[in-house]
Amino acid sequence: MSDALHSIPPDEIRRLEALGAEAWPASEVQHLDGWQLGLSVGVSRRANSLLPLGPLTGRGLDDAIDEVEWRYASHGLTPCFKMTGAALPAELGAALDRRRYSIEQHSQVLTADAAAVAAQEDGSHGVHMLDAPEAHWAATCWPPGGDGNEAAGRFAIAKRLPEPRVFALAELGGAAGGAGLAVAQGDWACLAAINVLPDFRRRGLAKAIVTALAAWAVEREVRRLYLQVKVSNAPARRLYDQLGFHFAYAYHYRMPPRR
Repeated sequence: MSDALHSIPPDEIRRLEALGAEAWPASEVQHLDGWQLGLSVGVSRRANSLLPLGPLTGRGLDDAIDEVEWRYASHGLTPCFKMTGAALPAELGAALDRRRYSIEQHSQVLTADAAAVAAQEDGSHGVHMLDAPEAHWAATCWPPGGDGNEAAGRFAIAKRLPEPRVFALAELGGAAGGAGLAVAQGDWACLAAINVLPDFRRRGLAKAIVTALAAWAVEREVRRLYLQVKVSNAPARRLYDQLGFHFAYAYHYRMPPRR
């Protein structure tokens, strides 16, 4: 997979960013000209960040950033910009540099042909497809421990995912070992929340989950898959590479200085 900033056109990046926000919806969404603000107390950056998808038409860039900072602060949140090579306006990164915003969590969006991934499903592991995100599914995606508020926030997002959606639970020896989800969006399907518990890793469960989700998507006439993965997650990147996913574009988050 390429380390270039992106391998697809900027318009396609912005389209996938908008789809990704719909597939992992914030509890509240606001707009500021062409910018989309996700506001979700108690969850991670993905549902709690700003997507700079369009131009600013009614105000200057610094005024817009001031407004964003005020809106997030009014919700008790820290402003967070999700930055891609297609962010608008093009000067946004430099403006955040001047405000000493840090760069955090380098990640990539990968895409694949749905039928090609589904064809690799071999049935070697049982994967149960659930219509709703049940508690044991959520506990497999986000095991107990750590930040309980964040796990609860993610579960709340899962419960409000748009239809059609599905929740996959993989078992080994009668025990839940891995989980994931998919949301179908026309020609595209988003795969997300894919996790295998430590005691079940390197036994084929992640492949079984991804290929089962791909097969579900193909049944709904989906042609393309996309997902997000941290650059630091080397095992997941290797798996997706083996399954035929390709680099589409990179992104990272920009956060203000900690006070």
